[in-house]
Formats: sequence, structure tokens, C-alpha cells
Amino acid sequence: MVRDRLGGGGVVTAHDPVLAASDPARSAWVAANAGAGKTHTLANRVTRLLFADARPERILCLTFTKAAAAEMQRRLFGQLGRWSMLADAELARNIAAIGAEATDAASLRKARRLFAQALETP
Repeated sequence: MVRDRLGGGGVVTAHDPVLAASDPARSAWVAANAGAGKTHTLANRVTRLLFADARPERILCLTFTKAAAAEMQRRLFGQLGRWSMLADAELARNIAAIGAEATDAASLRKARRLFAQALETP
């Protein structure tokens, strides 16, 4: 379940919980059983933050174990690495699948550079 905090402090259940939780413009709390997709959702959220020009060194993800942190990094780098090699149409579809938009060549170039940017961050 994803609950989204509204400006007035109210809580609503999101219509599409994965897209809602990965939206960097929202504050989201995700509660789910093991294997339900929390890491996938968090990787998409970080990807969207990077695509929206957030500085990688300003993003903090908390986990309970080092193994979970390593898995998060592996998934994020895997996704960004794939993006760096995709053809334009496929890359645009991948970006749309996480709820972001890449409508021009500059956006696609930016998406392809995210992997190198993430690798260069200490």
C-alpha cells in the first residue's frame, strides 16, 4: 500500500501505487511484504530524481541491511546502464514506464548520461 500525504496533512491511497511512490514531487510511505516491489519502486524514484536534475550526492536511501543497500545500488546502476545503450524509441518508452517524460533529443541525451553521473558520485 502506498499512502500519499496531501498538503493539508490528509492521507489518500494512490490509484497507481508504484507510479505514485516513485514520483519525486510527492512524499510517500511504502509498506509491503517481502518481494512486493519496494526496491523496484525506490530504484524508479531515485531514477526520476536524477532525471529531474537532483544531485546524486543529495539523495539518501535508508535500508536495514548492507545487502539491501547493495541490491538497491545494483538495480539502479543496472537500469541506468541499460538506458545508456537503448535506441531513442525504447529509451522514451522506459522513461514513460517510470512516470517521467522525455519528449525531445536533449531529454534522451540527459537520460543516457545519468549512468556516468551516478558512477562518478562518491
